[in-house]
Amino acid sequence: MDYYKTLGVQKNATQDEIKKAFRSLAQKHHPDKGGSADQFKKINEAYQTLGDTEKRKKYDQFGSNYSQYQQNTHSDFSDIFGQGFSNVEFDGDPGDIFNMFFGGGRRSTKGKNISMQMNITFQEAMRGTKKSIHIPYRTKKEETLTVTIPIGVSSGERLRVRDKGEESKEKGGPPGDLFISLNVSPHPFLKYDRGYLIASVPITLSEALLGCEKKITGIDNEQIKIAFKEGTRHGEQIVISYGVVSPYGTGKTICIAEYVYPKKLSSKAKEALKILQSEGL
Repeated sequence: MDYYKTLGVQKNATQDEIKKAFRSLAQKHHPDKGGSADQFKKINEAYQTLGDTEKRKKYDQFGSNYSQYQQNTHSDFSDIFGQGFSNVEFDGDPGDIFNMFFGGGRRSTKGKNISMQMNITFQEAMRGTKKSIHIPYRTKKEETLTVTIPIGVSSGERLRVRDKGEESKEKGGPPGDLFISLNVSPHPFLKYDRGYLIASVPITLSEALLGCEKKITGIDNEQIKIAFKEGTRHGEQIVISYGVVSPYGTGKTICIAEYVYPKKLSSKAKEALKILQSEGL
């Protein structure tokens, strides 16, 4: 996705122009005003990057996958130095290898980074929490750390804890870093996507035609009421003020009506449907 095209601005647009474009499009496509929730999410995603000067610089350099470049701690230098380096991985500070080739003074060898995984619940991911993790070091005594899980994380995201990797083999050298990959257990009813909670709400044909009030289970196992109007279509979306409030969370939930049909119909139900059919429904 081209974030500049999404916001309808040129690549040399000022931050003020980007902000004005976002406000105009957000008002036009906001689901509460009958706009497309999917388009609104794309606009929000684009502004989260282009509206931040540092993120915009990285986006201009690497594209929409810039965050992967930030997280990658193993650098492949084949594109820079040619295929002779295609099998060279540098575990540590990528700046050290540039000093090896271009000078600038010898830097201390950094300790190896450590990669670990952590399982967390959907509630912990949405509300944020503190978790303990045990680290069995090779170069020093094992340790148990308490790490902070930010609000609104997703599976596959990585947390970086600086200087909590292995010790350097060189005396006085800096330690490596600890990287924790998060595995978020799925919620039975909710999903989290780009700052929004997503809920598929099953409704019957009669509920769709006549309108109904349904309940879904929220993040904290509370019951959330949702009102569907008469004539609700399959796939129709309702946005409610409930969700994850954070720098990237919108505090909104997109509820999607999902028709459910009985596998078998009673003779009475069939007769009722025939009457509806005769009425053109």
